[in-house]
Amino acid sequence: MNAQRGVEAVPTTPDATSARRALVAAASHAGLDATGAELVRVGSNAVFRLRGAPVIGRVAPSEDRLESATQEIGIARWLLAAGVPAVRALEIPQPLISQGRVVTFWESASDVVEYGTTVELGVLLRQLHANPPASAASPRRDRPRVRPAPNSRG
Repeated sequence: MNAQRGVEAVPTTPDATSARRALVAAASHAGLDATGAELVRVGSNAVFRLRGAPVIGRVAPSEDRLESATQEIGIARWLLAAGVPAVRALEIPQPLISQGRVVTFWESASDVVEYGTTVELGVLLRQLHANPPASAASPRRDRPRVRPAPNSRG
């Protein structure tokens, strides 16, 4: 708690415990089950693999990341429409704001980390640049907010 104002401070870097709480609340709101989600890594975002579905959840440390998350979702959807193979955002209203954090959900491409060759990357880049430029995804400030259950913390 912030002693001067009596408000809970929102962390600027994700920690696994609070990121997991935000993920579980956002997943529930989106109709997904994050029970037992596996923490893949904590970096600029906390990344989780959901157990019951091929889904990755990304939890940003604060609402300050809303605009960039909105653009990422917009670009992912543009790539899908353009036929460029890339990680796919789930077709749900997102990003979500949960417990002061921005949460996005993505299709899991694989259960293992694999990298393409430089030749494969070149083919994808050629395909990408053959398309007209994507219009910038305009950020919206009316994103769904996930409210915690009455008896939950945070």
